Amino acid sequence: MPVIRVGIDMGSAQNLIAQMERAQKELGKDLTDVVDWTARFVAGSLAASTKIAPKLRRIVRNPLFKAGKGATKAERAAARQARNDKRRAPFGVMAPTGPDRVMAFRPIYRSGEFGKIRFFDKKTMAWFTRDAANPKGRWEKIASGQDVANPEIIVPGIMNDRRRKIGRRGLAKKSWKWAETHTRRGGTATISQARDAITVSVYGGDINPTVRITNRLRYIEDAFKTKGKQAVTSTLARASEKMRNRINDRLEKMRTKANAS
Repeated sequence: MPVIRVGIDMGSAQNLIAQMERAQKELGKDLTDVVDWTARFVAGSLAASTKIAPKLRRIVRNPLFKAGKGATKAERAAARQARNDKRRAPFGVMAPTGPDRVMAFRPIYRSGEFGKIRFFDKKTMAWFTRDAANPKGRWEKIASGQDVANPEIIVPGIMNDRRRKIGRRGLAKKSWKWAETHTRRGGTATISQARDAITVSVYGGDINPTVRITNRLRYIEDAFKTKGKQAVTSTLARASEKMRNRINDRLEKMRTKANAS
């Protein structure tokens, strides 16, 4: 029996294997076509099981400002000191950072020429002004959004800061979709500048045809709508059901054609 490798144990794929055998016996498909067909159903189900991230990251309060439950006196003092430190951003986003793409707090604080814009809260921006009357300068708070006097002017705000944008949104789903269209010839794809994101290997010839799908996105398991083994198990169940329905449709058409003749 050919092997389908998507990080599963074959015990959870028995229904899918049964449909593969049906495709051979009842539709007369050769083994190579059956494996290609099945791999497409699996890749398509993996794509359907993968969520798409929202367009923007959620604004969160600086974690240094909080002392969690059971915090020690020293930890509470450190959080209080961080809140009083005006050099620290009160708000920001959680975003992947570093070569391992670990989620970490990224502050949204300074912007504009020479950092003259700061975000002390979610609804306003603060502009640093300095003139002869105020040589030491001061922060002037202005409401973000459309300017009241001139609606064509949009006052910058933390909510529309570029750091909120998720640049590779939908990459995980796109990778499975690419695999779905390359189960016959295989290959490796760079998607949305993610180098070698996914590979489809086709080997084994006519005797033991095999399709292997390797997804290299570090967060691919976290992108599933359900977590853990259940994600792959439900994916295989859906692929098996779709394949069963497709086989039944083909058989019905064959019977209709035979009766018409």
